[in-house]
Amino acid sequence: MSFERLDPKLSDEDLEKQKRELLLKIYASTLDEYRFNVNIGWDQTKFYVTTSSAATAAGVGLLRLAIDSKILSAFMILYFLLPGFIALLGFKTTEVRKKYIREANLKKTLVELELGLFKDTIPEVPGTHLGIAVTPGQKGVLTAIIKRRDRANDPVKIGTVVHFTKLLFYGLVAISATGASLSYINLLLLSDAASDQQKIERR
Repeated sequence: MSFERLDPKLSDEDLEKQKRELLLKIYASTLDEYRFNVNIGWDQTKFYVTTSSAATAAGVGLLRLAIDSKILSAFMILYFLLPGFIALLGFKTTEVRKKYIREANLKKTLVELELGLFKDTIPEVPGTHLGIAVTPGQKGVLTAIIKRRDRANDPVKIGTVVHFTKLLFYGLVAISATGASLSYINLLLLSDAASDQQKIERR
């Protein structure tokens, strides 16, 4: 990181001190940004999961009432679109928020490198640095920087929290699609039964 000497009278020591003070301010800002993205991502996930799950559960309960009603069956087809759409929004939001977290993590790690926080305090013991790299994602950012690789669009790793969250949204979408399909089939059966009844009456 280059640091322009605005005041030619500044000594190298003062310049280095100013640089470190600036980096520390930037570091505090990047930590706040990282925490913000993690917290808002978790809040959004809870909202979408709770809302979609509640709407889906209510729809499953209402299916029994629609067995003998064409109007209710038609309504349930439209109703199940709601939790399915909410789950899709949650799925997409999870993907986008993950990218934001990765970008914030990248900035944090870059500042930590500039501050020298990834130098082992005990040279004989690897990993004794003061940099914040406790999760696989944070460690992955450091590795990507070292290898000069952009991982912003990397797929989510299997077994991570984000991976299971996306699977949960997939499941909610599948349940909603199944509910809508069952309602549609029931509507067709009721329509056929009504048509057959009309034919019998005409005879």
